[in-house]
Amino acid sequence: MINLCKNRASNTNKDVTIKEHKKLILKWLYPRRSEGFIDINKFYKDYQIEVKKDKSIQILQSLRREEYITGKGTKDRLWVMLTPEGAEYIEELAEIASYEPIDKFSHSQQEEIAIRLDELATRLHKMEVGQQIIYDDLLEEMETMKKLLNVLGKKDWRQQLQGKLVDQGLGKLMNETIDAITNIFGNQNLLDT
Repeated sequence: MINLCKNRASNTNKDVTIKEHKKLILKWLYPRRSEGFIDINKFYKDYQIEVKKDKSIQILQSLRREEYITGKGTKDRLWVMLTPEGAEYIEELAEIASYEPIDKFSHSQQEEIAIRLDELATRLHKMEVGQQIIYDDLLEEMETMKKLLNVLGKKDWRQQLQGKLVDQGLGKLMNETIDAITNIFGNQNLLDT
């Protein structure tokens, strides 16, 4: 069973963002999914969240449009139930939260790869491949890849890099681009799994 409703006291903040609010509702509903329709007021009582009724309705309608919940109501009460799509979304969140790569980069490898990503962007810019790609977009993607060094394992990170390069149009470019990538990463064991 997935334990997603821990530490309720930390969620008593009245300034919960809409995104957090929606996730809290789904996480609260997940272990109760076999109970059928549940009065949403129980959620607000459990989490001690104060919210105006119209805002609550908007959040619930948003979750319903996303097909994560279904609901019914009267003038004074709203009952909600988690859909299979909502349950799947929460299970995916739990999987992401528990992702722990076995092939992590060392700190020195992360620093070295960050330097090499900058070098790759510079070389591609000098080769004037900017006709097919926008250099600023490429730099943005390289910054994203640097951030993912702490999160992904080597294999997943390498696949993400390849996908980003293809998405930027580098997959269609000449051998010169492939040579630049190989020269920067090829002789190093940085990306070996």
